[in-house]
Amino acid sequence: SRSHPEAAMFRQLLDVFAGSLVLITSATMDGRFWVVRTSTDTNPGIYHLLDREKNEIKTLFLERPDVEPSELAVMKPIQFESFDGAMISGYYTEAKAHGKEPAPLVVLIHGGPGVRDYWGYDGEVQSLATNGFSVLQVNYRGSTGYGSAFEHAGDRHWGDNVERDIMEATRWAIDQGYGRSGHVCVMGASFGAYAAVQSATLEPDMYACVVANAGIYDLSLLYTQGDIEEFYFGESFLEEKIGRDEETLKRFSPVYGVARLKAPIFIAHGAEDERAPLVHAERLRKALDDAHKPYEWFVRKHERHGFYDIANRVEFLEAAIAFMHKHI
Repeated sequence: SRSHPEAAMFRQLLDVFAGSLVLITSATMDGRFWVVRTSTDTNPGIYHLLDREKNEIKTLFLERPDVEPSELAVMKPIQFESFDGAMISGYYTEAKAHGKEPAPLVVLIHGGPGVRDYWGYDGEVQSLATNGFSVLQVNYRGSTGYGSAFEHAGDRHWGDNVERDIMEATRWAIDQGYGRSGHVCVMGASFGAYAAVQSATLEPDMYACVVANAGIYDLSLLYTQGDIEEFYFGESFLEEKIGRDEETLKRFSPVYGVARLKAPIFIAHGAEDERAPLVHAERLRKALDDAHKPYEWFVRKHERHGFYDIANRVEFLEAAIAFMHKHI
């Protein structure tokens, strides 16, 4: 109820911290003290202690005292109409410093696909923006947060309509002056890596490079390799999302489309990935070798689905940024 005292207090906090995301992280049993976390796109997080009896709030600590908000780039919501009239939302973060021309653009694709990007502080986005790249994030069909129909619109369209949303987003961004043709890279991890490579095979002239981390590249392997069946309640998940038609699975698998590629690929993977086993990256590498296509290879031992060792994570970002600087 809006009239409940706690709801009224929360509305006051929203006014006090206008423009911030506000979260009550914990409270005392009697409800007198609340720990409140606030954050923005340029503020990783500040924790506060609210004394409801005294109506006082004080700062406890910064989540990332090493981060200076004034040095970070602003993220703004965007929306555009896709190829079939569907409204697609996302976020645009302009490079912190660039010349008169639009900065090189990185189209950063989230994984899942049953998740979404949010407005707020994103360390990966800021790493790119503070290194001279503008960043476009796209909540393509199949993303959560926009209703069940939108989420399921991605079912059995992993390899076509999802990428069409991503490519329409790229065209829209260029039309808006957020990027320039020939200076766009597409980047993603997990499903985002899959969609990045697939997009580059469908529109070879759109992207000047691809960064793909922990991706799936041969959809038929999902039925026989990795833990997806086990993790996502068995074969029913895969049958709903990708089906079993062999021709479609092949058409939607980037390993079979590399002959069309023009963009070099930075392939990153953990050697012990259980979600997307290394065989996916190895098959992509073989297909690229067979087609005489350029790529860079970044595989680390003892890593699973993504890079969790901080040294490996830093090395990956530095190598990916250097790769993109070479091409866009």
